[in-house]
Amino acid sequence: MVLFAGPKNFKVELYNCFVSLCEDPHYIVRRTIACGFHEVAKLLGSHVQLIQQELVTLLNDNYIQVLEGIVPHLPETLESLVKGVGGGLSEARVSNTIDLHMYFIIQLPLLKDR
Repeated sequence: MVLFAGPKNFKVELYNCFVSLCEDPHYIVRRTIACGFHEVAKLLGSHVQLIQQELVTLLNDNYIQVLEGIVPHLPETLESLVKGVGGGLSEARVSNTIDLHMYFIIQLPLLKDR
């Protein structure tokens, strides 16, 4: 839908629906959104800052299935954020964030066993 509405119309036409899906009470809906979040970020281009809070929301999700959807594509998502926001995020900060999330990915299987 982002492709059809376009980045400029995302806030007016799709943003509220996107937020609702990111906060849906059913984890499977949030997981589905998490799996494609990087694609939405890429399509939004310079308007990607609109979905920064939703990224944080998904990364703070209590369900490991949601995290399994978003974490593998986190470097792509962060790259889209850096390109879209421009000078708002430093490369060093993104690099540290990616390192932290790579550590998180390594630890993810250990959480499943608990």
